[in-house]
Amino acid sequence: MIENNIIFSLIVSLVNTVSFYLFTHRERENLTDNHKQEMIMLFGISFASSFLVKSIYESFNLKEVEKSIETTVISNSSRPPF
Repeated sequence: MIENNIIFSLIVSLVNTVSFYLFTHRERENLTDNHKQEMIMLFGISFASSFLVKSIYESFNLKEVEKSIETTVISNSSRPPF
């Protein structure tokens, strides 16, 4: 998928903000300051949360890969040569 956390978070945040705009403000012709602040807050919260979740997920996934590599190296090197 997307390897870079910032680009992934940016895409997710943009999709969330655009869908929020399309579903809630379609009938209105102009946006008030309150609606603009809602969209900025939605973008910021979704960006931060998706960045944190993806970073934590990748760190746990990396630890599992390192453990699996260590177990295969130990099991293969401990076998007798005959």
